[in-house]
Amino acid sequence: MEEKIDICSAIISDAELSAAETVKAAEDYADKKRKEADFEAQAFAISQDELARKEVAEIEAKNAAAERMEKKKIVLAAKVSLIDEVYERLERKLGSMSGKELARFTEKLIEKYAAAGDELVVAANSRISAEETARLPICEKLGLKVSGGGDFSGGFVLKGKSFDRDFSFGAIVRSVKESTEPEVSKKLFG
Repeated sequence: MEEKIDICSAIISDAELSAAETVKAAEDYADKKRKEADFEAQAFAISQDELARKEVAEIEAKNAAAERMEKKKIVLAAKVSLIDEVYERLERKLGSMSGKELARFTEKLIEKYAAAGDELVVAANSRISAEETARLPICEKLGLKVSGGGDFSGGFVLKGKSFDRDFSFGAIVRSVKESTEPEVSKKLFG
C-alpha cells in the first residue's frame, strides 16, 4: 500500500509542479500581454494625440482663413459703400445746383448734343421749369419742343429723330461712374 501512497504522492507532486509551472507560464504570458497592451495603448494614445493636434491645427487654419475672408468681405463692402457714397454725393450736388447754374449746365449740354427739331423733356423736380428751359436761347435757336413732368432724377431727356439721350442726373452719374470708378477706387484705396 505504501507503494500506492508513494505513487499518489509522486503524481500529486508532479501535478502540483505542473500546475505551478502552468500558473507561472500563464502569469508570465498575462504579464507579457499586459505589457504589449500597455505599449500598444500608449502608442495608440500618442498617435491619436498627434492626429488630434493635426486636426486642431487644420481647424484653426481653416477658421483663420475664414476669419480673414470675412474681414476682407467686410472691408470690401465698406469700400463699395464708400465709392457709392461718392457718386451719390455727386448726384446730390447736381440736384442742388441753383436755377441759374442749372440753366447754364442745360444750355451747354443742348449746344453739344441737340439737333434742330429735337424734343426736350425736363424732370418734374427741376429747378427750372419747362417754360424757362424753352426760353433758353439755344432752345429757341434749334426750335426744340420742350415739355415738363419727366419722371427721373433731375436733368432732362433729349428725344431725337433716331435716338434719345438721357441727361437725367442719375444717368449722368452712372456714366461718370463707369468711366471713373477704377480711378476713384485707386485714389481712395491705393
